[in-house]
Amino acid sequence: MTELMEGLSVLPVHVTNPGDLKSEPVRQTPSEHVSTQNIALNTTGTPSQVLGLDPRRERAVLSMICAAANASVLLCDSMSQATRALAGAQEGFLVALTQNVTSMLELKNSAPLWAVPVAGAAITVSSFIEREA
Repeated sequence: MTELMEGLSVLPVHVTNPGDLKSEPVRQTPSEHVSTQNIALNTTGTPSQVLGLDPRRERAVLSMICAAANASVLLCDSMSQATRALAGAQEGFLVALTQNVTSMLELKNSAPLWAVPVAGAAITVSSFIEREA
């Protein structure tokens, strides 16, 4: 340090208010990143990926809207499960939407999610996704 200060003038300073010179602590929690997307599900019944695998995702809120009567959406955790749902398999799918309603679903994981419309109804899936910074 003294090597760096050679040749420099030093000006002594008397501080009368050291309490005002406190520094603010560094923020310990990461800020969040928020994104949204809208997906119109294919009316031919093909699966659509509504959430991708995202290790930084903390929370996702899905809103599903359908104006057709007797329509439903099957939510699947893999493309192969979604394909089996199209073939009529009776597995433990989550039926997220039925009959002329708006459904909301909150997910607190990072797993991918596919949606399969049943009965060829036009359905829109909107997502609100929070990620760690």
